[in-house]
Amino acid sequence: NTKSELDRRFARLDAEFRRDRTLAEAYLAFSVFLNTVKCGHTYANFFNQSERVAGALLKGQRLPFYFRWIDRRMIVTRNFSSDPRLAAGTEILAVDGVPVPTILARLMTIARADGHNDAKRLSYLEVTGDSRFEAFDIYLPLFFPPRGDTRAFTIRRFGARRTERVPLAML
Repeated sequence: NTKSELDRRFARLDAEFRRDRTLAEAYLAFSVFLNTVKCGHTYANFFNQSERVAGALLKGQRLPFYFRWIDRRMIVTRNFSSDPRLAAGTEILAVDGVPVPTILARLMTIARADGHNDAKRLSYLEVTGDSRFEAFDIYLPLFFPPRGDTRAFTIRRFGARRTERVPLAML
């Protein structure tokens, strides 16, 4: 990062706060800004937030399944819902009508990693159960707010050609 690049980014961040922001909007603005630094240690750390911020932003809905990014496709690895259609190997194509590539593109704007390591960013955006806070679960509702306690997933089961719409309660 050059000084002029950082100066431009700080100016854009400053412009973001020329109007009042909600807590979620502010957290997203800082997260997007910090991602431009391209340092895996520089981010709006989930574990260092005040009780107020954690209560408002980090205790939201969680996906009822784990998944991995395989060739930038969201593939279920473990299902916690009662719906057997989300068996391991199922591909998630959309969430509430938003195509997964659109979701991934938005999330990549906050995914932390050093330099241009997009493989690390993709790994960071998986839901694997390895952490108390998973970036995908935190940022999905911030970028794409839910309309209730359920979300509609467009899926394609492993080996199938047709897609299905599956409403699932979030955890």
